[in-house]
Amino acid sequence: MALDKSSAAGPLREPRFVASETAFRTPYFSIARESFVAAGSGEPFHYYKLDRPDGTIMLGLTVAGEIILVRQFRPALRRFTLELPCGAVDPGESPAEAARREFYEETGYRCTFVPVGTGRIMMNRVAACEFCFFGRDAVRDPNFAPREEIEVRLYPPESFRQLVAAGGFEQLATLGTILLAQWKGELQAF
Repeated sequence: MALDKSSAAGPLREPRFVASETAFRTPYFSIARESFVAAGSGEPFHYYKLDRPDGTIMLGLTVAGEIILVRQFRPALRRFTLELPCGAVDPGESPAEAARREFYEETGYRCTFVPVGTGRIMMNRVAACEFCFFGRDAVRDPNFAPREEIEVRLYPPESFRQLVAAGGFEQLATLGTILLAQWKGELQAF
């Protein structure tokens, strides 16, 4: 077992939080200006962070064992991407409720999800938590009417692995969700 070795300078001391104010707001996120005082020097400093709701990431498999992916346009990248279905947790909604809702809204599939872990994306700028879920035996609702511009694609595990290896899949949070599902014993290694 590896031991944590602290630096020779001694333990780090946490800066003291002073205040937070909203610097910019949109319907989807806001940017907060946070003020701190450095522990060692007592110097004030400011930091900008992105505030947004917690999110869900869903790894769903069809009855045939195919991975359910969504293809959608991402304005920040100015192109389409392939991803696992994911979305925000609405106010008053549990992460499990959000996972079921978002998965259905994006894919038209329903299944029972189990939580496999939580994590954060971009901890240097975002405090929101991502709740990861795994579900098997997903079945598509034949009466599903999509409300979003999203294309559903199904990938057998080997084809998905090849897609990732070839650089055709960029959503790192998905790979973390797959690893968590494997560690929890819900999913066999690809």
